[in-house]
Amino acid sequence: MLNATAVIYLWHRSNVAYGKGELAAIEKLIIEFGQDPEAITGGDIAARLVKTIRRIAQLRRRAAEVAREIELLKQTELIELMTTITEAKALGGDPLADLAQQIMQQISERKIELEMSRQRRMARV
Repeated sequence: MLNATAVIYLWHRSNVAYGKGELAAIEKLIIEFGQDPEAITGGDIAARLVKTIRRIAQLRRRAAEVAREIELLKQTELIELMTTITEAKALGGDPLADLAQQIMQQISERKIELEMSRQRRMARV
């Protein structure tokens, strides 16, 4: 039997999923509820064994979810940038300093273009 806190938590999660229209999340909650170790009553060896098996399955599912989330994070642009910087530093480079230098060069070029544009405009007047 689930305790009151677990029931409220399950109710809250199902309401949130319903509010977002996430049928898959609701189905996942139903599966989790059916496989919840705390749903097993009794303290005999068989009940404890079933609880343990369900807990292990729960942990394995959660570990798989975490692994998928980590893989998604690794694919983000920020991780790509961080990896590029780390690799460049390992090779003795300083990619952030290089980027700063490129930006300063572009700023200088734009200043020159602006000054030339001003001089052309003044020459027309």
